[in-house]
Amino acid sequence: MKIYLEIGDRTEPKVFEGVTKEGRPFKIVAQTDCYLHDGSRHPMPCDLPVGDDGKSYPAGFYDIEPGSLIEILGRGRLGVKRGWKLRPVDPKEIFGVGKAA
Repeated sequence: MKIYLEIGDRTEPKVFEGVTKEGRPFKIVAQTDCYLHDGSRHPMPCDLPVGDDGKSYPAGFYDIEPGSLIEILGRGRLGVKRGWKLRPVDPKEIFGVGKAA
């Protein structure tokens, strides 16, 4: 099964900070206007961690390259592990003609 990622127009990453159960502070920087297209009827919202360089991906559709792994976050949300690689794709490759409604 091929999985695609859609990044919406709100590309500014959000910062999530907190403390683990063990008392260690953490900080996650992620793009939150993202959706996984896995062939099911509706895309699934997800968070996309921003790389160590702090750069976010521009709006558009992407193919998740082999070797990039998806993980399940708290409350059943999906996320993409660090080290991911995305390749821009034309929405026609995903949906046939034009963007999905």
